[in-house]
Amino acid sequence: MNIWPRLHRFMWLLLGCPLLTATSIATAWAQAANTSPIVLSLPASTRALGLGNTFLPFGGDPDAVFYQPAALSGLGGASAGLQVYGSSSVLATFSAGGAIAGGQAAVGVQSLLYPSGAGGPPQLIGDLMADGVSGGGEVVGSVGWSREILGLRAGITGKLIEQRNGGARDATGAVDVGVAAEAGPFILSGSAHNLGSAPNVSTRDVSLPRMFVLGAAFETQVVGPLDVTGGAQMALRRDREVIPSGGVEIRWWPIQGRTFVGRVGARGTPEPGAQPFTFGAAFIADDLTVEYAFESMDGDGNAHRFGVRWR
Repeated sequence: MNIWPRLHRFMWLLLGCPLLTATSIATAWAQAANTSPIVLSLPASTRALGLGNTFLPFGGDPDAVFYQPAALSGLGGASAGLQVYGSSSVLATFSAGGAIAGGQAAVGVQSLLYPSGAGGPPQLIGDLMADGVSGGGEVVGSVGWSREILGLRAGITGKLIEQRNGGARDATGAVDVGVAAEAGPFILSGSAHNLGSAPNVSTRDVSLPRMFVLGAAFETQVVGPLDVTGGAQMALRRDREVIPSGGVEIRWWPIQGRTFVGRVGARGTPEPGAQPFTFGAAFIADDLTVEYAFESMDGDGNAHRFGVRWR
């Protein structure tokens, strides 16, 4: 199979998209590095968190609406997750998708509750571990759509973002764009995230946590009695930090329709808060998946995430 024509079209579409070049790169990185809301930087998928917060762009996972809009293919069903940080901060997510208008569409919600503070909303993951009474929060509603163009998958996600801290409240909008291409057993992808202006609920000058992400993942390979898949990505943030991440997922199904899953991942962590290694597990019974993921935090406490997916 000659993959070069597909790779050429992939790079042309990726580099030629004006949203990526003009908005994500030229404008974003020239501004201050302080970013908000933090919910846009947190794991939005139980499976992805177990893989170092690396999203695998196949398998019909509706959580793609949070990670890679071009991966909205083969969708059906829904996914929900709940992550606990310390004793006072809770993140809940929900996504669902299916075929519509000649393509694939998905909707998603991310809701984060945390203690409000006089200094404004938290900007570091470690801040979520602080004790207090929940009085602040962030909610993101997303709608994504993708379809095949020139042999590639291309997608876009629109976001409505609301942030509140104490008595202050503000809302704004943002956009994600992405493309993906098959290259033999691999899927290559590129995406730009959080293109827009940040809500303003504090005296700090903040910007949305814009990112440009390149990723590669390999589809399921059979290794003896096991099915193995995984991937890696490089995220370039607006503060010019490059964050690598990757993970491997191993599946074992001793009985047809009953599958045990183990996941391990690693990621770069340039700011205080989370540790580099993450772990996850799942049990799949026909169309129902029950999942768990774990990330260790600096200091006291860890973050636990529970999820369920169904088709």
